[in-house]
Amino acid sequence: MEGTICTPGVNPDCDKSGYDLPIIDYPRSEGTTVVGGYVYRGSAISNLPGAYLYGDFGSGRLWMLRYDGSAVSDQRLLLETGKSISSFGEDEQQELYLTDYGGEIFKIVSGQAT
Repeated sequence: MEGTICTPGVNPDCDKSGYDLPIIDYPRSEGTTVVGGYVYRGSAISNLPGAYLYGDFGSGRLWMLRYDGSAVSDQRLLLETGKSISSFGEDEQQELYLTDYGGEIFKIVSGQAT
């Protein structure tokens, strides 16, 4: 599977009944490789507690979404980082960081990666 579709060129008519489909996906025009992140539980960014932050390796975009257990209630682009996002991390204060494939680590602050 690629998101909610059967992988083209591999098994375009796959049986989706055996899978838990993702809660959200996006077209290739927005990115190429989803990199899972964390639910923000820090206190430095007041509008993000409870939001799931995730990125895209190919586009460098950082998104957030809110999920109520049955549906996505909010989803938006937070930042165009210009980085090849490869992973996320969390510190003791539950503030979030992203890593660039080139080895740099950036703290996410107020919708920015510094």
